[in-house]
Amino acid sequence: MSSEDLNKISSPPSGGNVPDQLTAVEKDDIEKRRQELLNHGLEQDIEERKKYAHNIFMLICWWLGGVFVILWSEGVHFKWFDLDKDVLLALIGGTTVNVVGLMYIVMHYLFPNDSKASPLK
Repeated sequence: MSSEDLNKISSPPSGGNVPDQLTAVEKDDIEKRRQELLNHGLEQDIEERKKYAHNIFMLICWWLGGVFVILWSEGVHFKWFDLDKDVLLALIGGTTVNVVGLMYIVMHYLFPNDSKASPLK
């Protein structure tokens, strides 16, 4: 084997380190598509969060309205509606814990604080 043959083997072809034009265009297209999908996902998340926030708000309003009706009925002293004092305390305490717990869970889902949950960071 001659030294000329060794030089051919050891030296890379010219332009070997520069990506060809087609590869660069494909990479740009893939990145553009990835950004479009990311934006679409974020828009969908925002719409779903609006919908769930409204539904949870309505659930809590109806829930508290029902408790109010029960307490009002007990306060007016209807003959057909008579609850024990312990039942009323359990109703008020249980409702308070449930509403606060539900709001805590929903708010942490809808508005996460950590940077991992946000694809923008």
